[in-house]
Amino acid sequence: MAQDRYEREELRAQNRSREAGRMKPHNRLGEADVPDVPDHITSAALPAWIKAQLRGLGEQNGELVGRHLAMVFEYLEDVPELAYKHARAAADRAGRVAVVREYAGLTSYYTGRYGEAVRELRTYQRLAGDKHHAAILADALRGIGKPADAVELAAASPAEQLDQDEAFELAIVVAGARGDMGQFGVARAGLERLSRGRLEEDQSERVAQALERIDALAAGADPASQEYVEPE
Repeated sequence: MAQDRYEREELRAQNRSREAGRMKPHNRLGEADVPDVPDHITSAALPAWIKAQLRGLGEQNGELVGRHLAMVFEYLEDVPELAYKHARAAADRAGRVAVVREYAGLTSYYTGRYGEAVRELRTYQRLAGDKHHAAILADALRGIGKPADAVELAAASPAEQLDQDEAFELAIVVAGARGDMGQFGVARAGLERLSRGRLEEDQSERVAQALERIDALAAGADPASQEYVEPE
């Protein structure tokens, strides 16, 4: 029995050693660029589907990445810059995990880093095998001065992969992209079609705002003076 216990302990030690070897340092970030995670923050509260994606990282690395993601969810709405830093730290340790690249992309977008958002969300879509966040990706393309690419992306997004809300958001972005290109008539026609659908009250208000912006731009208004209607 003592021999069996010794062998079990030896196996555990070997596993711990292998696990430690997987706790590689950050690939691109210096330690000064990695935000602290408070000791009481763990990955325990993360949804099961996120934990499932982190299992391939190993116990220690997966927990650290999970703690960074927990901080992203905590601060995304109120302190997006801090959420971005945690998402970037998670991506630096788990660059092939879809949910990690997803939130790296979202936090990049919400902090105005549109080029980075495009790269991260395209990587997320490739890893996840879907077109989720198509509206935000299209709007990020607008943000880097590529409205034609935004329209092309929308046209290539399969309708069956978009829920009603996502399709609405994408239509708003496409109208904005058309306006960016000076195609005001096409933009207005798209918004008018959208307004005839079954919309929630807040969606109807957003369509009306987008129509006002397109009309103002068509009349020669400075784009910078117009309220921007971004996807939610």
